[in-house]
Amino acid sequence: MQKININCGLRIGHSKISYPLARITVDENELIIHQPLGFKIKLKAEEIVRFESVSKFCINGLKIIHQHKEYNSNLMVLVEENPLDLIEEMKEIGFLKTNDTNLQK
Repeated sequence: MQKININCGLRIGHSKISYPLARITVDENELIIHQPLGFKIKLKAEEIVRFESVSKFCINGLKIIHQHKEYNSNLMVLVEENPLDLIEEMKEIGFLKTNDTNLQK
């Protein structure tokens, strides 16, 4: 099974975890955000409504719009690379189907 493992920063609501203190792991079924102190946010592909690419000033991020009721609705991973490249990687491993239209720029 292919996986993506990327160090990232994280915004949850009004809280921010600086890069590279968080990590995102994605396989074909699940996206997991590893926070410091062992906390994890686990989202299955079907719980994600869409992604929104955010590129402002020095911030590259991927806002995750999801339906998981236990997690804050304001969830964004902050990455060094172009967020659209991360979306392409997710498609390549099968997490997102290539014909999905769940990305907003």
